[in-house]
Amino acid sequence: MFKGKRFAKMSDEQLVEYYREHRDMGAVGELFFRYTHLVLGIALKYLKQEEASKDAVMDIFEQLTSSLDQYEIKNFKNWLYSVSRNYCLMILRQERRLSVSTMEDQITRQVSRILTQDDWSALLPNGQEITRIEIQEAIDTLGEEQRRCLELFFYEGKRYKEIAVMTGFSPGEVKSHIQNGKRNLKRILNNRSQLL
Repeated sequence: MFKGKRFAKMSDEQLVEYYREHRDMGAVGELFFRYTHLVLGIALKYLKQEEASKDAVMDIFEQLTSSLDQYEIKNFKNWLYSVSRNYCLMILRQERRLSVSTMEDQITRQVSRILTQDDWSALLPNGQEITRIEIQEAIDTLGEEQRRCLELFFYEGKRYKEIAVMTGFSPGEVKSHIQNGKRNLKRILNNRSQLL
């Protein structure tokens, strides 16, 4: 009890120094008590979800003991703000990477499904699989107008009118680019399958 009262009277920087010298978790506990709401507020701002934000607070303070030894801290509150923000940004980057990977899987399934439409299942002999990389390589060989329209239509699920607004093409031009792009894509993939 006496120790807790003493910690309450110490400045942030004194608590950091006390922890470094004595390895007393009471000093870290006092810092946690003082700044839990700050860290939670930062986490909520970036992560937007209460449970994920609470988890972030716990993770940040769990890492605090090793971080206190690694860095020279002149202003603990500013330093903790930066650490918390960077932690949340790292979480968001990881989530984006995961969602990009999931999106790539969805694109592969979607393009494969599209390639089986219009009797494209006969495109490759013996039920040969088409990989996402092969599909993207084939799309990349198309002209800019066809490539852009196909990517917006198939990958992003945009409608003709939306693509027209995004590209500046008329809806008729968009339809033409998509139809010609599909025909060219079929030809490219068919030629590639014959070489295998």
